[in-house]
Amino acid sequence: MTDAIITDNERINIEPKDVMVKGSNKKQGVNAQTSTQRRPEHQGMAKVIINPGTPDFNRFLTARNGAVIRGFDDVSIAISSLFKTVDAVKHPDLVQAIQDWFNELHEENNKMKENLVAYIKSIEFDKNDSFMSSTQFVPFSFEPVQLNFNNHNTMRFYKYIFEMNQLMNTMYEYNSLGLLAVSDYPVMSHNIIKSINLYVENVKKTLNVSRRKDGPYSPAEFITKVMQYKSVQAYIAAELSGKRR
Repeated sequence: MTDAIITDNERINIEPKDVMVKGSNKKQGVNAQTSTQRRPEHQGMAKVIINPGTPDFNRFLTARNGAVIRGFDDVSIAISSLFKTVDAVKHPDLVQAIQDWFNELHEENNKMKENLVAYIKSIEFDKNDSFMSSTQFVPFSFEPVQLNFNNHNTMRFYKYIFEMNQLMNTMYEYNSLGLLAVSDYPVMSHNIIKSINLYVENVKKTLNVSRRKDGPYSPAEFITKVMQYKSVQAYIAAELSGKRR
């Protein structure tokens, strides 16, 4: 089994498969047992490694004893369970209705990313200035965070987190060099983290993740509601709009 690993250097590495050592049947049995014990926990999933670039983003990802990462995992599991449950052959319209809603969530994130990229590109400084050309930014070094996924929508969300972490790092560097207005970095950092939290909250609330009984998540109630209202948006407007979890 192989895992695709995406790092902040944007390299993709493939981990080697477990290799069975040739020998007697007894030795092969022992080796097979050892190989099984060493199998990765998240088989059949891709994983992305995020290296937090700023203190703000690191605090966000590691706050409350990993509650944020657990929230990401809840969303990943719910999305995966949902699309595995809905039969795309028998109910293509239902699948498309659900995907249309996810596309709206992703588009909101894309707008924020595009605005931030445009802002960063607009920052100008004199590259011929002897002082600026002599400065050097020393990046932070925090423990990396691993996120696991096996669905297109979760991938798009994690890619957003990955890219916004990099953009925040650039913003922090520019802020350290005195290239930003006083309030620009803290305001944008706040808005980025808020957008990530909002995605998680929307998915949890709409897919009924937070209201599930003890045990694994089941998308049955959500699927029934979407079939009833013909769209996720109509279901939200009729039953979830203005309600707190």
